Amino acid sequence: MLNCKRVNVTICLNVRFTVGVSTDALAQRLASRRAGACHLLTAGCCLFRGLHLAGHYHVTEGPFVYMSLVGTVETSEGPLAELWKEYSKADSRWLVSDPTIVSVEILTVVLDSLLALLLIHAILNKKYYRHFLQVALSVCELYGGWMTFCPEWLTGSPHLNTSSWLHLWLYLAFFNGLWVLVPVLLLLQSWLFLKSLTPPPTSRKKL
Repeated sequence: MLNCKRVNVTICLNVRFTVGVSTDALAQRLASRRAGACHLLTAGCCLFRGLHLAGHYHVTEGPFVYMSLVGTVETSEGPLAELWKEYSKADSRWLVSDPTIVSVEILTVVLDSLLALLLIHAILNKKYYRHFLQVALSVCELYGGWMTFCPEWLTGSPHLNTSSWLHLWLYLAFFNGLWVLVPVLLLLQSWLFLKSLTPPPTSRKKL
């Protein structure tokens, strides 16, 4: 039992971090080509976010939507099915095609994937609508997280496993917390950029 648990945890971590590391490397490479040295960090972080989102949606959440529409994660087989079966130990709704979860994920895979790809294009080509897309995508991410957990909290969290340190703090808090922290930081970045476009008010001397 212990060995199986370790294998499942390893699968879960490997898939998530492989997507993250590979998209981060690609983001840094693209940023180094398109941005100057002083802009490298900002461009790299934003590209990483866009590429990571696009990769995550297609590699993990896209198959989840497919499995949930044709059956359930519980009845599906394969590495990605095992990934979601492992995560469902923390939140059992992902195992049985919960309507709220599937609805949010359909919106995420379809709309957010498109926004993420457009954001990558906007960053690389310095399009004027870059921050509009960044704000829209960040708000969609925060809305998706809210609709995933708020209904559960209001009903007493019957499907969340809060008795296990691993499932509570790693699976629920850490993994989902990233999808809150990064959108908030990107919203802050867009807010500061828009603020910089507004000239400071000129003070009028009293006669």
